[in-house]
Amino acid sequence: MAVALRAGRSLLVLAGTGGTADLLADAWREDRAIPDLAFGPGERALVHVVELADARSQLSDIVRRTLGG
Repeated sequence: MAVALRAGRSLLVLAGTGGTADLLADAWREDRAIPDLAFGPGERALVHVVELADARSQLSDIVRRTLGG
């Protein structure tokens, strides 16, 4: 994941699904570091956090923007 972000790839985090996704979503929202993952401003800009409850309405727009459509 860290390698992909450093390479400029986007990361979609589905918050509310538990485990790592929720740890990443919480850290991203609170602008705090995640142990063993150094997110700089460039990487943070590539992270998209979507609440599980909102996924149905938001995912298609995020995927379209990410793929340049």
